[in-house]
Amino acid sequence: MKTISPAVAALLALFTLSACSSGDKPAAAQCRDVQHELGSACVPASPQRVVVLDPSTTLPTLLDLGVPVAGAMGTFANKAYPSYLDAAKAGTQVGVSGAVDVEKIAALKPDLIIGWKTEIEPLQDKLKPLAPTVALPYAIYDGNWRPVVQKIGDVVGARAKIDEQLAALDRKQAEVKAAVAPTGEGPTVTRVDGYRGQTVTYQWDCSWFGDVLKGAGLRQPPAQKAACTNSDVRSVVAMIPAEGFAKLDADSILVYQQSVEATAVDPIAALAANPLWAGLGAVKAGKVRTVGDAWGVGAGIKAANLILDDIKQFFPPKP
Repeated sequence: MKTISPAVAALLALFTLSACSSGDKPAAAQCRDVQHELGSACVPASPQRVVVLDPSTTLPTLLDLGVPVAGAMGTFANKAYPSYLDAAKAGTQVGVSGAVDVEKIAALKPDLIIGWKTEIEPLQDKLKPLAPTVALPYAIYDGNWRPVVQKIGDVVGARAKIDEQLAALDRKQAEVKAAVAPTGEGPTVTRVDGYRGQTVTYQWDCSWFGDVLKGAGLRQPPAQKAACTNSDVRSVVAMIPAEGFAKLDADSILVYQQSVEATAVDPIAALAANPLWAGLGAVKAGKVRTVGDAWGVGAGIKAANLILDDIKQFFPPKP
C-alpha cells in the first residue's frame, strides 16, 4: 500500500470539511444508516460511484444489479477480476487483495466503499473520510453465503431484486437436482485446486460452492468429509499430501487452478505427476474436468448459476 501524498491528504481534508460532522455520512436526508461488520455507515439512497473491495461476491452482485461501479479490487496480482465478469464495467482497478491503493480510491471520489471486512478493517481510518464504508463477511468459506448477498442488496436498496434472483436460483437448482439425482442420491464429486504447487480440497459444509453442489444433488466423497466451522479457513481448506491422493477419488473430479503463479499451469498435468493419480477411479473413467473462475473465485448468485450450468453439462440425464 502506498503512502498518501500531501496532495491527496489535502483532498481528504477538504472532503471531510464538506461532509457531515461524522465524516462517514452524507446529509442525513440523503442517506440511510446501515449496520455492518465494523459498525454503521450512512449510505446514499442511490450510490453512483461505488468502490468495491471484494471481487468475488460484492462486485458480481452490484454489476448484475446495474449499480455504477467506479473501481474495484482485483483478486490476485496477475488476475484483475474473475473471468466471468465484464471487466470494463468494474471501473479502475484499485489494487489486489492485501495491497489496496488508497490514493487510487480517493481519486475516484466514491460515494460508497463496500467490501470484505478483512480488506477494510486495516484501512478503515483512511477509507471512512473518503466515503461511507461498509464491511461484509468473506462469503467463500461460508455455507450460509446467501445472507451476505442479501445484505449487499440491503445496502444499495435492491433487496427485492436480490430475493427474486435467489428464488430463480432455487428453481434452477431444483431442476438440476431432478436431472442429476432422480433417485435422490447423485454422484460423488471431488473439487480439487492447485495452489502454489499444493493440492487443496474443501469441506463442502462450510464452503459456498458446497452449498450449491449439495442443492444440485451432488455428494462429497465420505473420505474427504470432516468437521468444519464457517469462516475458519483452517477448518474449511484441506491440503492433500502426495501420499494422500486416494482421498481424491470420486465418480468425477473437478479441477481448478488458482491464478497465483507467474506463468500458466496445467492443473491436470500437475496432478498427473503423482503416480497415484492414474489409479483413481474417476481418472480411469475419464471423468476429470477443469472448471473456471465461477468455481474458484466466485461466491454469489452469478457464479452459482454458472456452476449449475456446468453441472448440467458434466452430468447430463441418462437416456
